Amino acid sequence: MSNILVHNNWDPLEEIWLGDVWPTHFYDDLEPAIRDAFCQITEWTKEDLNNVQKKLEEFNVVVKRPYVDGDKSLYLDPDNHNKLLKPPITPRDNNAVIGDKLFFSDRGLKHCYEPLLKEYPTEQIIRDIWISGACAVKLGRDIIIDRFIRKVDDIENIYKDFHKQQRVYKPLIDNYRIHYATNGGHVDGCFMPLKPGLLLATNYWTDYEVMFPDWKKITLNSPTYQDYPGWNSDISFRRWMLPNAMNPGVFLYPYFNEYVETYCSEWIGNYKETYFEVNVLVIDEKNILCMGEHPTLFAELEKHGITCHVVPFRTRTFWDGGLHCITLDTRRKAELKDHFPERKEYGIKSALTTYFNNDTNAFLAGYANWKQNKGL
Repeated sequence: MSNILVHNNWDPLEEIWLGDVWPTHFYDDLEPAIRDAFCQITEWTKEDLNNVQKKLEEFNVVVKRPYVDGDKSLYLDPDNHNKLLKPPITPRDNNAVIGDKLFFSDRGLKHCYEPLLKEYPTEQIIRDIWISGACAVKLGRDIIIDRFIRKVDDIENIYKDFHKQQRVYKPLIDNYRIHYATNGGHVDGCFMPLKPGLLLATNYWTDYEVMFPDWKKITLNSPTYQDYPGWNSDISFRRWMLPNAMNPGVFLYPYFNEYVETYCSEWIGNYKETYFEVNVLVIDEKNILCMGEHPTLFAELEKHGITCHVVPFRTRTFWDGGLHCITLDTRRKAELKDHFPERKEYGIKSALTTYFNNDTNAFLAGYANWKQNKGL
């Protein structure tokens, strides 16, 4: 029986979930060009995932993978023309570990992660509250939970979302300071705490001084693929690309692209927006896993005593996921510390929303009035 315990990104990693993809025979019923493209992506992905697992095991990390039944019918989406659901490639998107609790949601992926839950004490599994680990940042006693709100300039939508979040906060509020943010979600593509006092940072997050006063930032100025010359904004389905489509003007499988946009839009993101360099996996305060060579960044991290271990993930531009996304750390050699004791009491500590210019008191006062007017 394993125990769940994670308080931050940097305590020594002991156990982790690593995602996976569907077997190639799940695509046998598709037209040859589409089938072959999916099979190629599957081959590349599986090969790289296995190499990630091997590297993790070199650090004596226990790696657990999802179970995939050979019966394709278990993974079809009746709301999407009975096409395949997204495979269990990014476990952090739908699950989160905070302290000694796993907030679990299979999001329709029957049987994939359920077998793993038998290996943990039942009291450590919370099934009825959904938290995305990609949108939650653990900093000891402080937890940032970032939200995607479609109309972030509409205070009604923000208050509605904040009200719904009270249920999420309930099991946390007595032991943590909760920082509600409306930066857009998937904050692990915006910045990454590497150890106390040090962040990988980008301009996708602006509240560093509020949350991380006096922390050192190593700032990346642009995503890897921002200036990729093969991108053509006139063709709407070019939100992703294949590894052998890197050369300018070369874009393979236009028919396959159309299929993906029609039936697999939930599988992909927009690779040009993603800072894959910050989506790293921290093994401990001296070692991180990353996906590509970045000599300038590596040299800067070496100055802070951190070694980067490269484990390529060639299909990241299809899955729009980095090493942090395709994993979920479930146990670290953890010690709960208060990195910001000056913040004192636990509970709702801040509302990081541009609508109120990060004025938490004004936000909470407005929310209280809104709730009263709604009779809630």
